[in-house]
Amino acid sequence: MRRIKYLGIWGVGLALLLLGWQIHPALAEQDTPYTLGVLATITNIDDETDMATLRTAGGERFELPESALWHEGDTVLCDRIVRQRPQLQRCQLWSQSGSERTATPAQQAGATRVRSR
Repeated sequence: MRRIKYLGIWGVGLALLLLGWQIHPALAEQDTPYTLGVLATITNIDDETDMATLRTAGGERFELPESALWHEGDTVLCDRIVRQRPQLQRCQLWSQSGSERTATPAQQAGATRVRSR
């Protein structure tokens, strides 16, 4: 009787071990983020919230905090983090939409807008 009890415990333990061995690789591969370089166009800038709406060539829409150098129609180069819910980060100005736009003296000196948080 005692021997059957221990065999049952060993059987359950071995089954759980094998089950965990099979599930672990599937969970590890499920949400491994990576980044891609992507160009996005600034479609809207909300002055009240200081948020910019960006649209990629693939049609994805993202909202990010606005940069002082961004204007509607500009193109930015961003890192697109690929995961279940993609997001953009580290966006830098790639090209400007209007050739008539010139930098202000403050922008030429490297000054950026200070925001209160």
